[in-house]
Amino acid sequence: MEASTEKTIKPDLTKCGQLARYIITAPLGDTHLYPVYLAKLQDSDETFVVKMMDVEDESFANECKIFDLPSHRHIIRLKERLIEVPVEIGSELAPANSLKATNLETPKNAIVMEFVENGDLFNYLVQGPLPEKIARYFFEQILEAVEHLHSNGFCHLDLKLENILLDKDFCIKLTDFGFAAQVEKDTPLYKRVGTPSCRPPEMWKIGTDYLGYDGCKADIFQLGNLLFTLVAGTPAFMEAHTNDFWFKPILADRWDVFWNFKERAGKTRKQGSKVYDPDFKQLISEILNANETKRPTIDAIRKSAWYTKGEPATALEVAEEMKKRKEQTR
Repeated sequence: MEASTEKTIKPDLTKCGQLARYIITAPLGDTHLYPVYLAKLQDSDETFVVKMMDVEDESFANECKIFDLPSHRHIIRLKERLIEVPVEIGSELAPANSLKATNLETPKNAIVMEFVENGDLFNYLVQGPLPEKIARYFFEQILEAVEHLHSNGFCHLDLKLENILLDKDFCIKLTDFGFAAQVEKDTPLYKRVGTPSCRPPEMWKIGTDYLGYDGCKADIFQLGNLLFTLVAGTPAFMEAHTNDFWFKPILADRWDVFWNFKERAGKTRKQGSKVYDPDFKQLISEILNANETKRPTIDAIRKSAWYTKGEPATALEVAEEMKKRKEQTR
């Protein structure tokens, strides 16, 4: 995996802008869809993350709907929401800090969130796949976060490593709910959203073949690609459609071909071809099923052979491994 440009940042407290009562201290990363900054309150050392959006952007409403739900230990915590507030930030900070053009001369909506100091999971996969016990540890927490959304009638629709943050204890915090949508039983969603590499195959259908999609089943599919990436160190495919080399065998239900390709691709000089656990293979083939109606529920995932056959890593083991990886990315 290529290294993300977003590193764990310790803010200096030099003022470089102002948003309502928050002092903007530094930009955070350069691959966000919207401008994201580190900030603090006057006369306070506590750091927050501020994400700014244009007033008419529906992503702000989507984020707020999730933050209106009961809190959860694996969901990023909201400090407050700001509506149509003036911005005082040097325009030179904007282009390198967001992928979506924004005019800093007009009032903005913003969400102010807790600062999670250990960055996102993407940067920790630069050194390669995680040990399966550690992957299982994180996957359990990710399942809890997504289950919380589903049980409250929402889906995320952009589940990826960059949206999974790690707190001081290396526990996950799910973030970025700009594409989140409310779900109702037997009522499909139609808007194609989220990062293209994360979209399920039903979102790629065109013409009369496109019948919308089940938001929760789309999340399940994304969970499958997340789990594969944690264990394998690379995604299962580039995009889930017929033109993708890695996804073609999945569409054809030729998992034997898919795993043969993947095990050969993971070959090293010292160890030979990488061999994946049969129970892991079975679970991935179920979660990444191209037919959304055949994907397992979160409860079924928890009852799978791979999930139940061993204990996850301990918090201490996770912390030791992640600290080591963090040092290697500096």
